[in-house]
Amino acid sequence: MGQLDVYRNPNTRSRREVPWLVDLQHPLLSGLSTRMMAPLVRPATIGRAALSRLNPRFTVDGEAVVMLTQLLGSVRATALTRPVANLNGSRAAILSALDMLWSGV
Repeated sequence: MGQLDVYRNPNTRSRREVPWLVDLQHPLLSGLSTRMMAPLVRPATIGRAALSRLNPRFTVDGEAVVMLTQLLGSVRATALTRPVANLNGSRAAILSALDMLWSGV
């Protein structure tokens, strides 16, 4: 499991609305049984409510997605299978979104 790896949502009840999750947890904490994840949704799911810095946009599996930073949550590591993408190239935007969430700057 790598930081900024993207996984298909393992929760079948929410997968339609939240198809992917991005792993935000640092590899130093890989021994924990859970991973801190942010949901990735299609832009149509949230309409115009996205804040550009808090909710950065990416492409996963050829689809545009928005990270809902404000909806962070943990997922059991055993529920995650093979990653479908990695957002390491967007690290600055993701860290900026987390800074916005935690400190407002």
